[in-house]
Amino acid sequence: QTESIIESLLSEELSEIDPLDLAKDPKTTLQELLQDKGLSLPRYRVTAVTGEAHQPRFQVECVLDDRGCCVQGEGSSRRSAEQDAARRALDELSG
Repeated sequence: QTESIIESLLSEELSEIDPLDLAKDPKTTLQELLQDKGLSLPRYRVTAVTGEAHQPRFQVECVLDDRGCCVQGEGSSRRSAEQDAARRALDELSG
């Protein structure tokens, strides 16, 4: 019953979603871009963890060996810091 209520409320929005157009996360996009160009995959390394145990901040570097590039990212989890670093690496590659 709850499912049908949700479907009826969101039916218009759901019908407009193109499954082929869903955004990929920056790490996936970066990896696919590098693979398409025949370059080595990025390496991620946590360089620092700061803050309180219940609210840490992670600093991560994304190393692109074939480009001689190292980009920093940060976030509230290792994963979000890696995503931030990958996004910055993509910006670096496109700019």
